[in-house]
Amino acid sequence: MLKSAYLKSFGCEIERIAAKFLFDDTICLENLRPYDQQVAQLTQIEQEARKLFDLLQNILCRPAEYSPKCMYKSLMLIQHLLAHGSDFCVEYTYELVLQIDFLQEYNSAVIMNEKNILYKLKGGSADEGEPVRNISEELTTLLKINTPKSLLNMRAMNALKVTQQETSSSVGGGGGADLLVGFGGVDHGATKVRQNKVTAGGFGSGLAGKKKGEKLVVGA
Repeated sequence: MLKSAYLKSFGCEIERIAAKFLFDDTICLENLRPYDQQVAQLTQIEQEARKLFDLLQNILCRPAEYSPKCMYKSLMLIQHLLAHGSDFCVEYTYELVLQIDFLQEYNSAVIMNEKNILYKLKGGSADEGEPVRNISEELTTLLKINTPKSLLNMRAMNALKVTQQETSSSVGGGGGADLLVGFGGVDHGATKVRQNKVTAGGFGSGLAGKKKGEKLVVGA
């Protein structure tokens, strides 16, 4: 397991920022924006992007060593970087398809009971893995029915729309656009509702919006 204290002190810049919010369960999901924006900017440097995705791979490959919140925030960061990160992020995310797909079966209670016999003797722990399973399903669907090239094309088209809408709003006084809106057909308005519900109702309270088994329409 990578030691978060070591990364916070001696990692490269992107590792220090990522470690600060990924490994700290006291940082609420609704307060991630300052961190993921910094990380997205740093991914323009290939070496920084590579270091970050090596860290994410380490986390996703070892769910028994990291908290459910850490697993969820790691997947949320990947989702954010697919829309806002550099082109390197798209390439490196496809290297993690198997790990992301595997987390559709993530169950924190099973992992904790197998890891610590005391939990099992006391009747087991509650499963807090539903948010992880749901975002894993979203990302897996997005990655499997698209290619890196098609995702890059969608990013380019959405970036153009954002530029056009920002230009229009500066002239007509309208609101700005969000690059996440419409990306890959994912309803990121629902994603925001989902984050609020997870934060307000407890991490294991489930997700708002898309339910397990519903298909994600990409490119809509």
